Amino acid sequence: MALQTSVGGYFDTVYIGGGHLEQVAMADAQARIRWMPTASCAGAISSGTSPAAAASNISTGGSSACRRTRGSRLGSTFCASAINSSSNNRRDLQQQADFFSASPTRHSLFASVALRELGGWQPDARGEYRISRYHDPDRQNGIEVTRKDHRTVSPCARAVP
Repeated sequence: MALQTSVGGYFDTVYIGGGHLEQVAMADAQARIRWMPTASCAGAISSGTSPAAAASNISTGGSSACRRTRGSRLGSTFCASAINSSSNNRRDLQQQADFFSASPTRHSLFASVALRELGGWQPDARGEYRISRYHDPDRQNGIEVTRKDHRTVSPCARAVP
């Protein structure tokens, strides 16, 4: 059984057309354990902040995420699955009486199956489902709605030569 760990971080500044769009500082920690030659499990935790770049920048704030990934090899097939959770504490957008939340809590499930090689190609199939819940309700024209978004990336197949 082998354990690999890493700790890292980055600082990123984005300019578009000479205007300062975003600035991010992020730190993360990761661990991967291989309990058999054909199977492994990994986890990661990250946290970061986006200080104000412009008065209207709604991405200002912080976020944190936790990811758990599991992969195993069955003959020439590789199977992987992941569970991700993230929480955002971003600056919401307030325009007079209207309010739009930019701070979702997200949970997602991901699965992938890939064949090593099939006639010179490497086919795989993958799918993902994500739910985002916004803690503060949006208000527009006097109507208040608490968003709960569902995103499904349909299972898709591709082949790489």
